[in-house]
Amino acid sequence: MRKALVVFLFISLYGFGQYPRWKSYFSYNTITSVYQSNDGLVYGVAGNSVFSYDPTGNEVTQITTVNGLMGDDIHVLSVIDNTMVVGYENGMMGVHNLSDGTFNLDSSIHRNLVIGGDRKTINHFYVKNNLLYLSTNYGISVYNLDENVFVESYFFGENNSPIQVNQAILLNGFIYAATEQGLYKAPQDNLNLVLESAWTKLANGQWKGLGLVGSSLMGTTQTNSQSVFYSIADDIALQLHSESGTMQSTTFSSGKMVIAFSNKVVSVDSSESVRQIATASNDLEGVSFTSALATNDAVYIGTVDNGLFQQTASETRVVSPNGPLKNDIFDLTVLPNDELWIVHGAFQRNYNPYPLNSFGLSHLNGGAWQNIPYSQLLGAKSLVSVTANPNNPSQVFVAAMHQGILELNDGVATNLWDHTNSGLESIDPEEFGENPSYRSVRVRDIAFDNEGSMWSITSFIANGLKKRMQSGTWVDVDLIPVIEKVTNPTGYSKLEISPNNEVYVGSSSSGLIGYSERNGTPLLRSLSTSQNLPSVDVRSIALDNDDNLWIGTPEGLRVLFGVSRMFTLDNVQASTIIIEEGGKVGELLSNQFITAIEVDGNNQKWVSTANAGVFLFSEDGKKTLEHFTKDNSPLPSSSIRSLAYDETTGQIYIGTPIGLVAFQGNASSPGENLSNVEVYPNPVRPGYTGKVTVRGLLADCVVKITDIVGNAVHETTSSGGSVQWNLQSFDGNRVRSGVYLIFVTNSDGTETAVEKVMIIN
Repeated sequence: MRKALVVFLFISLYGFGQYPRWKSYFSYNTITSVYQSNDGLVYGVAGNSVFSYDPTGNEVTQITTVNGLMGDDIHVLSVIDNTMVVGYENGMMGVHNLSDGTFNLDSSIHRNLVIGGDRKTINHFYVKNNLLYLSTNYGISVYNLDENVFVESYFFGENNSPIQVNQAILLNGFIYAATEQGLYKAPQDNLNLVLESAWTKLANGQWKGLGLVGSSLMGTTQTNSQSVFYSIADDIALQLHSESGTMQSTTFSSGKMVIAFSNKVVSVDSSESVRQIATASNDLEGVSFTSALATNDAVYIGTVDNGLFQQTASETRVVSPNGPLKNDIFDLTVLPNDELWIVHGAFQRNYNPYPLNSFGLSHLNGGAWQNIPYSQLLGAKSLVSVTANPNNPSQVFVAAMHQGILELNDGVATNLWDHTNSGLESIDPEEFGENPSYRSVRVRDIAFDNEGSMWSITSFIANGLKKRMQSGTWVDVDLIPVIEKVTNPTGYSKLEISPNNEVYVGSSSSGLIGYSERNGTPLLRSLSTSQNLPSVDVRSIALDNDDNLWIGTPEGLRVLFGVSRMFTLDNVQASTIIIEEGGKVGELLSNQFITAIEVDGNNQKWVSTANAGVFLFSEDGKKTLEHFTKDNSPLPSSSIRSLAYDETTGQIYIGTPIGLVAFQGNASSPGENLSNVEVYPNPVRPGYTGKVTVRGLLADCVVKITDIVGNAVHETTSSGGSVQWNLQSFDGNRVRSGVYLIFVTNSDGTETAVEKVMIIN
């Protein structure tokens, strides 16, 4: 009797490139495994993404969630002809056609209720006659690549229980399996492979690797810190070599068994000669290895933090793609000069920065990553936000939740401001039970007003709000009148400064705090649950184009319409956005944990959540224009930490704990003139079902679209820097193939622009 998996379910999705409005920005510094296909391409697995490297042309191709990957951690990869098979730690499996871009996502293992969660990991693939043999933490499963379906599974542990199989191979009519309980063998055509009795244990031990070197079967075991290499002949495992250290991987390529340790790579060839082919010295000094494979002329080494190395007789170099330092995105900032800054710091929900992390800055500049390692940041740890001087974008300030404010000029750290050399203050160690000599300057956010003064907010001190004037003078704002006692303690989330220099701060225990110096009279106000906030814990704030402040909390969303009224009215109230969906009336994002809010060029609101993805709402919030989650988009996770809107392009960057992606929105901020009007996509090719975007507009531009002979088909007015056309004429039907003219005129008729777009149906 053969036993198949209980659940047979796969999802078919088509088109590696079915997300043309999305871009991915994944890190490729942590390589978990390396694989070589029969056509000579080298594949590197970087957590939840993949890339291929062509040694002949030095070409690198990235494959990410935009191309159909799940976003979850990948454990194993194999390429059979033009088919790439991806196995995930959670049991999901992707079968990708590299020629036409189609792919299948099979969830049979992932959704199987019989197999425990920790048993679902896929460890290895072996292909024979278009049957894919999966080595898993429960046993072996067989998948038909022609029919995209599992056909059988083998649970051959003691008493037919699950058994962790690390690698398996078919040889001379037998299946050999390297397991955590020993080396096993069974006839391939045995009808009872699901039963323990059908399998013969050839050797004890924790077998990690198994494969062919030439015509010889070889394998590896691991016991404590001792690794042993074997040759298997006549069903007898003969020890070849013993090596101290813990194996990171065993691969078989180019007639060699290659074993990677954290600080060395060892190979065994068909003559059973054992030699060390790479060490963590010279060009690789201080680098920690994760995986390796050997080709005829190079060794490829995956590392923990340094990407994929190619080592030849003449040189050692990194061949993995450029990207951010880490996939763990904490906060983002977009600058108008085509720059993106990323910080990877963190703090606990109560704004405790411990354990302090020592991560650098990720910097996308002009389309290329120019990252800055921690070693060049003057010791600043737990970096949590980035702000540029609007009058000098090359001057960047980074909030550090332990050391204060880090200043960079032209990408070089030049100053670290703390309690010793600035107006910043450290927490009081006595109030927090720390050593009297302990110092911690916990700056959360930084912002500039339109007079060039730099504001910052520091948690857990009375004078948390600070202003550094252009003269260099520091001014304190005592927040005690509106906050809970400092030892509560009070942490702060975000700073927002209005065009008239009113300052708004989100706090952890006192709601929204507002400060104004209008007319020379300092005014301090607060907004709490008594003014209709759903929580006193304000995590995100954003000022829109109509002087309304959008407020995000762990329990929902509110809007303070006409935010300046906070300083003129005694009992201003925040407003709940009431929506109607499916005939039911309710509160927008009720009880959702709001993590970030951004306002686009059309005054629409991007709102991210802790577990429900990201939303795009209409200007008033009453209509949902987009809702992206891990399940319906290239988002690697539905847990969103940060957003950043590019006013120039209309692109929204979305940061998650496991990767960064960006969506090309429909809006951009109005330009200064009509010299940069552009249309995309252009041409519109057959099969395109999206919209045509016209951007580079001014506010209130009239946009008229006609066919080549002048017949009008569409007309609209811009509210921001862009408009969209659904390719339909006034009668609601899609326009015919041809060239269409786009006429743009500003509100007073003093500027015009004319563009063309070709449509091919």
